Amino acid sequence: MALVLKQKEPYSWPLKITLPADGGKRATESFTGVFAWLNQSRIEEIRRTVRLQSMGLADPDQQEIDDISAAKEVLVGWADVIDDEGDEVPFSDRALDQLLQVPTVAGQIVKQWQQSLEAAKKGN
Repeated sequence: MALVLKQKEPYSWPLKITLPADGGKRATESFTGVFAWLNQSRIEEIRRTVRLQSMGLADPDQQEIDDISAAKEVLVGWADVIDDEGDEVPFSDRALDQLLQVPTVAGQIVKQWQQSLEAAKKGN
């Protein structure tokens, strides 16, 4: 199959979110995330900035990228997200903001986005 040189469409990826649960346990829930297809330059910029920030070496001229802003950039849709009553929650900026306010969720999404890119590299 020939390689088509064009911007790719967003792609779906299974995500697992682990949160603390009562009794000192952890609960894992899953949904399907839809990730934006970013160009390689932007991927490297995000990775470099996050890496430098984690080491306390952020470039003062570089805009910081926190987990929430990175997650907002890479997660552009979802399926299998429900509310307390079991109703499907459609993807929207407001719903995404609500999800990303749950502690550790934004970081888990960004980490799994990075893993989705690594998995693609390993398969080649």
